[in-house]
Amino acid sequence: MTSASPPTPATTTAELLARLAAHHADTHQHSLRVARLAVALAENAGVALRLGDKLGEAAQLHDIGKLAIPAALLNKTGGLSAGERTRFQRHTHDGATLLAPIAGAVLAQAIAQNHHERWDGSGYPSGLCREAIPLGARLVALADVYDALRAPRAYKDGRTHPEVLATMTRMNQQFDPNLLTVFLVKEARIAQSYDKVQS
Repeated sequence: MTSASPPTPATTTAELLARLAAHHADTHQHSLRVARLAVALAENAGVALRLGDKLGEAAQLHDIGKLAIPAALLNKTGGLSAGERTRFQRHTHDGATLLAPIAGAVLAQAIAQNHHERWDGSGYPSGLCREAIPLGARLVALADVYDALRAPRAYKDGRTHPEVLATMTRMNQQFDPNLLTVFLVKEARIAQSYDKVQS
């Protein structure tokens, strides 16, 4: 299994974002799109004020743990072995660890740790369910899946906005139902936000 040395500690979130851009441009661009979508969803759901003005920056850092994954593995186009899949899943813990020493990064740390948790408890790393999952992570989970389905990758074509909505509706047990309802009702605004950050 491919491994990498843990990244050296950083003193600011901006430094971590710069490192991510240099390490893997696709993940960095994905993180920017996810952040924009998460903020748009929070605003449309009326929960933006509960999270403060740091949501955008915190959401950009949701995949920062991928700094510990070699670029060759991030760029792999074939299927992943069980060991490689486990390594990928560790990016949640690695991200939270990288953010822990940085003052003011509490929201970012919670999002990095928990954005792959699922409403029904089937996610990772801790199997949290429902409101036990931090709100910021629930927002990012929706935005993350949307972008993962929409954006083309080396190993797949991107899907259209209507195709992604249909898929996410079928995946409804993964998401906070209130946030998913807002996402689907406000889907035109969500698509507009996505298209703006793509341009």
